[in-house]
Amino acid sequence: MTIPKRTVKTMDLIKKIKALLILLILISLNSIYSINFQKPKTNLNCKLKNGYYTQSIAIGENILIIHIEITDESANFHRVIDKYFVKNKINWISDCQFELITQEITDPILVDVDWIGNITHYKVAAIDKNLFSYIKIEKNETPQQLKYQGPSFPHETND
Repeated sequence: MTIPKRTVKTMDLIKKIKALLILLILISLNSIYSINFQKPKTNLNCKLKNGYYTQSIAIGENILIIHIEITDESANFHRVIDKYFVKNKINWISDCQFELITQEITDPILVDVDWIGNITHYKVAAIDKNLFSYIKIEKNETPQQLKYQGPSFPHETND
């Protein structure tokens, strides 16, 4: 018994359509998979804990203490609490690298070196328990250290 040519052509067409559908499904799954994983994942070992930090900056013979409030979305540096500060958006751009985007400045010392919309790139230099060291990528400067103080603000304000 022979199968009519018309039926053979229809069967071949059905096989081609099935193969095309399988190919389209595989391409779709691959696209969905790659879209879900394109966002850089932050290495949790490098990410700052949410809470409050201090940073000591040597200015001549004096030491200036900066208070930093860190959340998942922001890093706010206070020279004088509630008076002189810089608010930044923090974006983790890859494992152990982040950028700070300046959103607000009230500190007159920084008027000439920082501005709203300024983006500065950093990388994690080291983490040791409650000390977090980071460095500016552009200038490869000496690492700066933040000392973790805790989840709530432990400092008193002195205006």
